Amino acid sequence: MAKSNGTNYFIVDTSAILRTEDLFQKIIKSSGNILVVTSPVIDELDAFKKGSDQLNKMARTAIDWLDENFKSIPDKPLAVKGFSGLLMLKNFVFPTGERVTDLNLEKADHQIIWVASELKKDYPKSVVTVVSEDKNLRVRAKLLGLEAMSYIRKENQDSGFKESAFYVKTVKVSDDILSNHYSDVDKGIPRGKVSYAGKPLPNQGVFFELKGKKIPFVYDQEENCFREVNIEKTISQIKPRNEEQGFLLSSLMDPNIRLVVVQGISGSGKTLLSMAAAIEQRSNYHNIYVTRPIIPLNNKDIGYLPGDQRQKVDPFMQPLWDNLDLIIASHNSSHEQNLIRGLKNDQADDKSKAKGKDTNPKMVIQPLAYLRGRSLGSVFFIIDEAQNLTPLEVKTIITRAGENTKIVFTGDVNQIDTPYLDHESNGLSHLVNKLVSSVNPSAAVHILHKGERSELANWANEFL
Repeated sequence: MAKSNGTNYFIVDTSAILRTEDLFQKIIKSSGNILVVTSPVIDELDAFKKGSDQLNKMARTAIDWLDENFKSIPDKPLAVKGFSGLLMLKNFVFPTGERVTDLNLEKADHQIIWVASELKKDYPKSVVTVVSEDKNLRVRAKLLGLEAMSYIRKENQDSGFKESAFYVKTVKVSDDILSNHYSDVDKGIPRGKVSYAGKPLPNQGVFFELKGKKIPFVYDQEENCFREVNIEKTISQIKPRNEEQGFLLSSLMDPNIRLVVVQGISGSGKTLLSMAAAIEQRSNYHNIYVTRPIIPLNNKDIGYLPGDQRQKVDPFMQPLWDNLDLIIASHNSSHEQNLIRGLKNDQADDKSKAKGKDTNPKMVIQPLAYLRGRSLGSVFFIIDEAQNLTPLEVKTIITRAGENTKIVFTGDVNQIDTPYLDHESNGLSHLVNKLVSSVNPSAAVHILHKGERSELANWANEFL
């Protein structure tokens, strides 16, 4: 946050409130901070309050908090019980007289900026900051000499995106180390026996090299040792095409790893391998959920699209169905193909399962919004395109995980489709960074650099 010798005013817009957990409380926890909520923002929150999406829930939470803590005295900072900072609700009033502005004061965003600029004039010794996840609004505020910030970026700005922490390293070892290892494989290789630069992260891959031969291991944090893994194993007739894919499959198949996070370029196989691993282990779970957030063209609501609910969303889910078809086609046995086809879920299957008539696992491929409220007990849950989720949405998914549930997030932070997120503020980057600073022995992060779709696709990823 910006610092000053006087008071700090933080004017929050709707995009920040809907995407930052406990934003109000975070701002006013510090003495000298004044949280300013304007009347245009209250109107916008009202427009978001109906519905079951995360944004709707955030709007209702914000409205409830304001209703509880605002004491009906507008335009005056008020104390809030339990906090050192103050709260101000401020009305937007159209300017009178001959005051000139290039703002379009029919727009809510410009009204928020106008209120901020008026506060700056009234309190020139204070720092006035507009808090928004809307980049254009922040730029517009800066044009008027105001401070502007993204709170999500603020919470991540100290770290950036720490994908390099999870790169696979190669470490040379002596013949004695490997000989002792193979005399008692179950014990692994103790961390102190190898010259590993830095501290390995849980389940991080490493090659131990001896006389030009590289042997794959992963780090077991709980036992503080390295364990040998097989990175060439074929899963659901899908064979890893490179070392990165091999380490990923090892984590996907490890029952002790409950959270897998995959950052990979387009065509790197992250979604295909995740689905193949889920199918291979289908007998271990009640259901397989494969989902992704829907980001329509130009960020319009999908309601404008023709057709019923399924027809509206099917085009967005098609890449997932394509991966399933590829897995089916990789099997030579028609029996195996039919077994995998039988995993496909439909409404009739849901009703049968609810009545206890069907206990076979199903693969449910649906938009993320349609899976809210589902039980996440004994589920293999794959969330594709996770770079389009907010940190709060990622947290919400993980906190709903029940017993015997495995969650896999896949995505590419360089292909963000939502206007209020960027390379550092998106949920996938946030999760990767948190797994560096707050290690979890049951989590694994994998970075896939190499595309395997085709040479043409690889060329495009690198040069275009």
